[in-house]
Amino acid sequence: MRKIIGIIPQYPSHSRYNIYARISMPPVGIISVLTTLSKENQVFAVDENNYGGPLKDCMPDHSYLQRESPADMALFYGGMSNSIPRLFELAKEYKRFGCITIAGGSHVDAEPEEALRSGIDIVVHGEGEETMKEILAAESYSQVKGISFLEDGKVVFTGKREPLKHLDILPDPDLTLIRYLKKKWKFFV
Repeated sequence: MRKIIGIIPQYPSHSRYNIYARISMPPVGIISVLTTLSKENQVFAVDENNYGGPLKDCMPDHSYLQRESPADMALFYGGMSNSIPRLFELAKEYKRFGCITIAGGSHVDAEPEEALRSGIDIVVHGEGEETMKEILAAESYSQVKGISFLEDGKVVFTGKREPLKHLDILPDPDLTLIRYLKKKWKFFV
């Protein structure tokens, strides 16, 4: 059983004028992935954009979170380019904690080498629900389709993964996995 934290990195302050900052709602992808993993693993998520927990230097205190519920794997939502600097900062921190770091989302999908050289161990391309289950079960990452990782300093891409054809087989995203909510959601997309 793995202990996994999912992190939605904080958007920069200049983003407070975009729709994602003004309406509190989590990205569904990472919550769906965590929900899929929750039956066989201990999982929880933190949305730094809607966070009411312990702070350090006005930001979520990940050292506290790691002491409270030590994770051995950290999953990151890498879909919003403006949050990528924060994602890389957190990835390096979680690597110092001894975690395997994994990111998915449109930005890291488009720029896997940037992510892999910035603290991410594995980039998931496309949907992550089945991919993450395979990563957890694999003896070698090269056996898992749809990911990138570094091997001997070079980027390895394991090949394109077919998209899920029947999304209705996935469990409904479990919003209770997100801890330390500051505000209740008005929308869920």
